[in-house]
Amino acid sequence: DTVNNFTNSIAGIIKGSENDGQIYANADGTGSVNGWDTVKTNIQTNSTNITTNTNDINAILNNTKFINREGNNVFIGNITDEDTLSSTYEDRIIIGDNAICKNNTGCIVIGSNASTAASINANYDIVIGANAESSNSANVVIGYNAKARIGTTIGYNAGTNGYSYNTTIGSYAKYTGSYSVTIGENASTGGNNSIAIG
Repeated sequence: DTVNNFTNSIAGIIKGSENDGQIYANADGTGSVNGWDTVKTNIQTNSTNITTNTNDINAILNNTKFINREGNNVFIGNITDEDTLSSTYEDRIIIGDNAICKNNTGCIVIGSNASTAASINANYDIVIGANAESSNSANVVIGYNAKARIGTTIGYNAGTNGYSYNTTIGSYAKYTGSYSVTIGENASTGGNNSIAIG
């Protein structure tokens, strides 16, 4: 009897093929799927990559908190201060391990241990820099260890937090009074209504 080509319902002759995805006739009489080794390798590689990417995403999520999103608050980093994480205040961006924004609406705090308004109601601060600190409202504090009570402080280790209404710009620039302008590296003022440049 003649054996016909196989169909989906009748057994029959299978002709080997070298085309991807079709059956290749091996010398020992067995068949194999063309391209299977490549497909298998790609699946294994993709599986490994998915696992790696998932672990990376989980690591990011474990260090990222998005809380009270309806209040437009974004928290990124290992932030543990309960007042900072409170849903009472809105429109805040807080980035950095142990960054703090207490009793404050509309603040931006960026930097490890950066903080604003530790004990009073104070709003609309911008604090950028590790250990930078604002202790009242509407301050701009930029720089590592920079500090301001009410005013603007820009510079590495610039400013103090004990006096008000000062503008201080420059590394190690300091003021010891209020209503002062201090500009320049290591510049300092020693009283109220002072100006020091250089």
